[in-house]
Amino acid sequence: MESLNIKEYELIQSVLTNLKNCITAYLGFVLGGSSAAFFLYANLGKDSPHRLYLSMLMSIVLTLILLMLYYKFNSHNRYAGYCKLLNQEFLTIKNKNLKVINQLMAWEISMDMLQREEMQRRNDGSLIAESARLAVNNSRHDKEVGIIFLKAQDLLKEYRQLNCIVFFWKGIQCIYRALRQKNIGNSWHFPPVVTSVFVVLNSIYIALCVKWIIENSEIYHNFLLYIVCYLFFLVIMWPSFINRLGRLMEGDMTVDAYCWKFLPIRFCFLNRVYPGVKYKIHHSEFLFKKM
Repeated sequence: MESLNIKEYELIQSVLTNLKNCITAYLGFVLGGSSAAFFLYANLGKDSPHRLYLSMLMSIVLTLILLMLYYKFNSHNRYAGYCKLLNQEFLTIKNKNLKVINQLMAWEISMDMLQREEMQRRNDGSLIAESARLAVNNSRHDKEVGIIFLKAQDLLKEYRQLNCIVFFWKGIQCIYRALRQKNIGNSWHFPPVVTSVFVVLNSIYIALCVKWIIENSEIYHNFLLYIVCYLFFLVIMWPSFINRLGRLMEGDMTVDAYCWKFLPIRFCFLNRVYPGVKYKIHHSEFLFKKM
């Protein structure tokens, strides 16, 4: 690793550690809260509508917590992808008297450029293509980097061409493999494991709702509006979770995919800070090992 990148790498690794601890704490609260909810449910009367309310409420709360966790999963992959790139960079700076960049500033600028690029959703991979042209037009040493950028562009386009149905099916497969304790994939295994835990807990709450409706079939129509709204909420939220899980594990939100996205961003940023910098990637075959 370049000495220039060490402090930035350590900074991001500390953020990653805090992020993982936060996710683990969330999971602990969910399991503890579910245990308390099951105890409360068992102590309510068989015909009590509070059983139905409690089951639906806990299911909704679990779903909203998973929504926050998926934001953190995506953040983890983004940080990890950036760290993976920092590990593979090799820089040759012509002017050694230039001031060393602030590590936090480098990360924030790179993150801002990535967000702008993703918000625009330009399928031509304009930033990557621009960086590739810049590298190819420079010295022979940088032509290899230009080829790497073009390869990154092709890989990202390949993922963008996959539709939501493909990612939904990949997400289902990841959950199934996690429940069966089989090989989940080449990316971070925690998202499908956590999602499978939430699937099991949510299935239990749904089963409790169905059980109450069957046992109280003569009065359940009084709560029909609540039940329909609850089911509508689940139908909206859960397919998006499964779709995103497929993207996190085998799509455009994996650690590798974020590494490819940051590649041209780092190149452009470093060329502005250190004009004429020679940028090279160690072990590019490892960097582009497809999932």
